Amino acid sequence: MPWRTVRKGQRIWADLAWEMQAEYSWGLSLRWIKAKADSKLGGSLGLRTINERVHQAGAGREAYLQRPLSSFPPVVEVDGIWIT
Repeated sequence: MPWRTVRKGQRIWADLAWEMQAEYSWGLSLRWIKAKADSKLGGSLGLRTINERVHQAGAGREAYLQRPLSSFPPVVEVDGIWIT
């Protein structure tokens, strides 16, 4: 059975796109993000491509920040470690 993880002509998969957006939000430069992505892909991505991918999340982020607090579910997440 043929298995395909990326479409024809696709070089950036969802995990890498998310990682680039996260690294940009951490303050890393586009050139640094490019160097990391290039080493993972074994090829070269353009700075313009990376910039477009990073800013695609910006439009959704602004809409998310404008949501009223009443639209969020009343959930508290707690994490801890019990040590004896």
